[in-house]
Amino acid sequence: MISSAFSIVILYFFLIFYHHIYYTEIEGGAFRECKGLTSIIIPNSVKTVERYAFYDCSGLTDVYYMGSESEWKEISIPSSGNEYLTSATIHFNFTPAQGDVNMDGSFNVADVVLLQKWLLAVPDVKLANWKSVDLCKDDRLNVFDLCLMKRMLIEQNNKNS
Repeated sequence: MISSAFSIVILYFFLIFYHHIYYTEIEGGAFRECKGLTSIIIPNSVKTVERYAFYDCSGLTDVYYMGSESEWKEISIPSSGNEYLTSATIHFNFTPAQGDVNMDGSFNVADVVLLQKWLLAVPDVKLANWKSVDLCKDDRLNVFDLCLMKRMLIEQNNKNS
């Protein structure tokens, strides 16, 4: 359950921690009066959006949903206080970019630094999308993933040069 959006990073909700905990509900008031919220990523693990979860989120125009249209229709979304969510453009089957651990929409040096801090156990460092940097595909993050991530960044920079 998610209740305080801004206490968990700028919440692009794709918060699947290393313990494989999936959020299934967006609590009422979670994004209340977040007028600066223009887009949000919602994983297909979410099954319920409570009343007033997106109350007065007048800037919300785009929802990137990680499931299909039929899965979206199965989510319980009361209309009270969620008008901006239900009137936004829904983009189905959204897949975050590989390496985009902070979920800002692009893979860059900030993602590498964030993973490095997390591996060093810097307090309060959270990974919004750990699966995107499991480059070894072994369901764990370690220095090998970091090395592959740095290599990926170098290759990306070489392509852009």
